[in-house]
Amino acid sequence: MSSTSRVLSALCLLASGLLAQEFRATITGRVLDPSGAAVSNVAIRAVNAANNETSNATSDASGAYTIPFLRPGQYKLTATAQGFKVVNRENVTLQVSQLAGIDIILGSRRSH
Repeated sequence: MSSTSRVLSALCLLASGLLAQEFRATITGRVLDPSGAAVSNVAIRAVNAANNETSNATSDASGAYTIPFLRPGQYKLTATAQGFKVVNRENVTLQVSQLAGIDIILGSRRSH
């Protein structure tokens, strides 16, 4: 093995070790309407109850969303979509390095 290969291997091992030590959590899921169909362009907000730190995401065409790099703790999730009632989910607890799968079912459409 050449010295360049050894250096590259060592750097890769170091980088993988640093990634494995990530302490923050991620919320991921899908947004669906009451019939189970995906809803795009939904604004999802996660607010940390301890410090009011806010993180946002928007659902894609398949209804999928991801909110990464969240500090462990308690959160309130809010989903807002045009034509639907606002959905609030209180007391979402995130642990160190957790990947929390949270699907959101939107309420019935608002009447005009």
